[in-house]
Amino acid sequence: MLKIINQPSGILEVKRLYLNELEMFIICPNCGHERKWDNYFYYPEINIPINIHFYCSECEHEWEEKVILRINLEL
Repeated sequence: MLKIINQPSGILEVKRLYLNELEMFIICPNCGHERKWDNYFYYPEINIPINIHFYCSECEHEWEEKVILRINLEL
């Protein structure tokens, strides 16, 4: 039997985490241009907000979005 006591947080022991099966698109808040996101996290942290930096090549606008990476364990 497995008993989970608390929710982990912190940094995964990987440099990059790729989410190959997940398709995500970024829409520029300035011009509305849409493009596919590269779908990876650089030195990912779990269960805390992460600022992701984006750049629009159409209008050269830069901005940040907050995402939270959560990991689920199922039996």
